[in-house]
Amino acid sequence: PRLSWRGQGRHMGAETPTDTAWRYFGATLKNTRGYENQDAFGRNAHTYVVADGVSCSRNPAAAAQGAVNVALSAVPAGNGTDWASAVIEVADRRAREVNGQSTVTGLRFLASDADGATLVVFQAGDSMLLRVRDGVVDRMTEMHSLVEGLVKCGQITRAQAKRHENSNIVTSVLGYLSDKQVRRIHVQATDALVLCTDGVHGLLESADILRCLATENPAQALCEAGQAAGSSDDATAIVLFGPRYVSPPPVA
Repeated sequence: PRLSWRGQGRHMGAETPTDTAWRYFGATLKNTRGYENQDAFGRNAHTYVVADGVSCSRNPAAAAQGAVNVALSAVPAGNGTDWASAVIEVADRRAREVNGQSTVTGLRFLASDADGATLVVFQAGDSMLLRVRDGVVDRMTEMHSLVEGLVKCGQITRAQAKRHENSNIVTSVLGYLSDKQVRRIHVQATDALVLCTDGVHGLLESADILRCLATENPAQALCEAGQAAGSSDDATAIVLFGPRYVSPPPVA
């Protein structure tokens, strides 16, 4: 039911193993409802990606794994925002071919030095990229979901969205794509990044996330915390620590 990995990677622009090495952890945990795990995740030298198959589609697991395969493959070629847009478009076509639907969130390192890194970030659906800086957890992507629209309109609060009866309704996914996010961001060497499916971020508060990041295997801890908080869904997370990241003091 559990799969995890960990390591340390030198990314584009690295000159020595220590000045730009980001530590990474990845884990997935099967849902508590007895179904197959419909999430997928993976990495290569510069790219990290998570995907969450939409269970109401015919082949959710195939769509999720297809999204990961596209992001980690040599096709489409290139780099930057054009590459990221092409990844989503190709993965959308692949999902349609297998009659499946999936969310996807990923990032690719474009440049890296001792002070930080420039990334391209891409997303469709309600998986998410979080950034932890100076003990503060911020969302770096916006969910394509019904509750996100309600929050933006001021009809419900962010806290209410976590327990909303329609929190699982997505408005744009691979296989039924109507919107996508692609952007460049700069992160600091003192930052941590979390790519995760809604089985992780759906019910966790910032304090929960910070506690998990202070553990020996933070990706696995996030997946377990998501289910402990009440999620019955598959849970998948990738955690990246900048070369100068230091865990903040414990949160009470």
